[in-house]
Amino acid sequence: MRRWRDTRWPSRRADSAWYVFVLVLPYVTFSPPHHVVRTRAQGRLFGAETRAVNDREQMIRAITRGMLEAVAFLHDASVAHGALSMAVFRLSTFDDKEWQRVQVKVDGLGVATYGRRMPAALTSIFSGDFLERCIMDRQRLGLLIIELVVTSLSTPPTASTGPAPSMDLARLERVLTDVYGNDLEQFTAYLVEESAYDAAVEYMGASGVAEVVEVLLEGRMELTNVLCHSYFDE
Repeated sequence: MRRWRDTRWPSRRADSAWYVFVLVLPYVTFSPPHHVVRTRAQGRLFGAETRAVNDREQMIRAITRGMLEAVAFLHDASVAHGALSMAVFRLSTFDDKEWQRVQVKVDGLGVATYGRRMPAALTSIFSGDFLERCIMDRQRLGLLIIELVVTSLSTPPTASTGPAPSMDLARLERVLTDVYGNDLEQFTAYLVEESAYDAAVEYMGASGVAEVVEVLLEGRMELTNVLCHSYFDE
């Protein structure tokens, strides 16, 4: 288990104007061709340099952090979103090389729930709709991170393998939640059966994002604490 560090809420900065992109996966289709990571096969990388691969993985990390920070900001303000999907997140850029500057915002608050935050000692006694929706937000974020990783790092079909099954949110909920009961280990074993997901499976294990997803799927840890995981230090 990776270490969780104790830190204060990250600094917030208000901006006056934004150019935004709607995060509808696969977001690789919006990237310039020379930034698109195409495929890994037989130990070699085709269609991208090592730096491009690093940029893509760093962009995944930056978007993941931004998504969690955006929803954590809502929860800190006693607002539960209740309808998270990739379509409600707004990015300042899709350029992988800009991963150090990408910023993420969330909208689509039409079904959001407002509730006064209860003292921690009372949360085990009272489980109102607001708290339940916060748990649902965290669990949904876990699914969205998997969707982001798998879609961003999946390889395209080849003549021998054919296309891998799409891994959108609906399929994730059906396979990971309904079939495997949010057991990430079993779900990873399922992904291993499709060679197109090799890079995504490798990244999830090596980077530590799988541990973040596991905690999110449990739904109990506050997002500000989830952001203390060492995955976000790199």
